[in-house]
Amino acid sequence: MGFGILLAMLLLLVAGQVIVVRRMRALSDPTGEGLHSALTSLLLLRECIHIQRNAELLFARAEDEVRADFELHCDSFARALQELAGGPRSEAERREIERLDQFWNQFTREMAMELAEPVSPRREAIPQALSEQLDRLETQARTLYGTSTSAVTARYEQIQNASRQWEQFSRIMALSAVTLGAFVAILIIRSVSVPLSSLAEGTRALAEGKSFIRLDTSRKDELAQIAKDFNILADRLKSESKEGSLPSVGR
Repeated sequence: MGFGILLAMLLLLVAGQVIVVRRMRALSDPTGEGLHSALTSLLLLRECIHIQRNAELLFARAEDEVRADFELHCDSFARALQELAGGPRSEAERREIERLDQFWNQFTREMAMELAEPVSPRREAIPQALSEQLDRLETQARTLYGTSTSAVTARYEQIQNASRQWEQFSRIMALSAVTLGAFVAILIIRSVSVPLSSLAEGTRALAEGKSFIRLDTSRKDELAQIAKDFNILADRLKSESKEGSLPSVGR
């Protein structure tokens, strides 16, 4: 009984470990997509700031070098956005990416129309509509970055929670196994010591001539067989004592 319970607890411990390992594997990010998403979102935010700065310079000076720098950052932003949209993302991230893509398309259309027209020498500031679109684009980029970092943080918190749950489960199982093991050990010791004590007492009684003594034979082990042999010997001695063929034991 006790050994069966110990075996069951061992199997339960192994099963719990398998479940936790599988759960942690499911929560883990072996390809690093979560962290890559956060870094790409940060790149989008940085490029958005550069685009806004270069757009202001472009309308103020309209120099070829400024325009080339502006287009370079626009290409970098578009590539990062396309890369981010193509990978596996959470539902919240996908919503923010779609909104950012929408704002980006609106800005690029408006900017293309503005750049197609000759820039007035008197215009020294970016048009209000474009400035508002850039502000909205930057705000959305920050929102996307916050969503990506929150997704990474939530995933690793889930992993930590699973690890803590497994640690608590292991401690409980280990404590239970030790307690049950001690209880089983006590039962085993008692199951052996009690029959041995009875056998010792019966042997002393038999040596004193008390041939009527009998031991319990209800057990189903080697000790029960010894008790049966003892009882047979006691019966034989009692029978011979009655017939007078042998002197009483102990004289």
